Amino acid sequence: MATSTSDLLHYHGADEIHLVMSDSEPGAKRSKLSAPDTCARLCSQRLSAQRIACYLHVLTIRPRSGAPTRTLSSVTRLGLFFLLCLGLAVVQAADSSAPKHKPDVWYVATSAEIVDRMVDIGRVHPGDVVYDLGCGDGRLVIAAAKKFGTRGVGVDIDPDLIRVARANAKAEGVADLVTFRVQDLFETDLREATVVLMYLLPEVNRRLKPKLFAELRPGARVVSHNWDMGPSWLPDRAVHLGHEEVFLWVMPENSAALAQH
Repeated sequence: MATSTSDLLHYHGADEIHLVMSDSEPGAKRSKLSAPDTCARLCSQRLSAQRIACYLHVLTIRPRSGAPTRTLSSVTRLGLFFLLCLGLAVVQAADSSAPKHKPDVWYVATSAEIVDRMVDIGRVHPGDVVYDLGCGDGRLVIAAAKKFGTRGVGVDIDPDLIRVARANAKAEGVADLVTFRVQDLFETDLREATVVLMYLLPEVNRRLKPKLFAELRPGARVVSHNWDMGPSWLPDRAVHLGHEEVFLWVMPENSAALAQH
């Protein structure tokens, strides 16, 4: 049976870990994380063993028994460091079947305000099936599921982000409504989607256009954060939010026939 970093930390006796994720600068922000949150933080930061050694400085640990918090000795710190590295190695090995090519877009989180506006502008309502292409930590489909009870699918090529997204869905109580897949967005079947949300790049949006026309049904909505589809497909609505924008397209009746144009 595979062993996770969380298991290793619990085996070590850690219930809460106080740590600094920085360059050891004076006054660096101190975080209190549970053992599973520590795993998610490490995975989402894609830390190598060398970077763990440089950036992860365990300060104190609170035992499960409820005994007073104590400062870790150097030997214990070193042991915990090796446990974390071993856990990350196990996680990486488990993802050996994941897509290997370079991501088309590096993940940048969408603010809570923009998430809400994208869901509203996309006219998401109960009964929709919401897809997020390049879903990152899953916040878009999770927000739609929480607000409207919609079924959602998030795809991302990064297995670490998919792991975080699944944990987020569970924490928000919508794990039964949303599914997250390690998948190339260009290989994702969109035929069941009624709403497609995305925060990609201009060239990626334009490469997606033929796929959207070929697979989405008439009336489906496409919502993009910041980037349009170029002059050949103007948005039905553009909303300016300070320095950011949200674009909406509604698939036309003859969308399949226009797929190659």
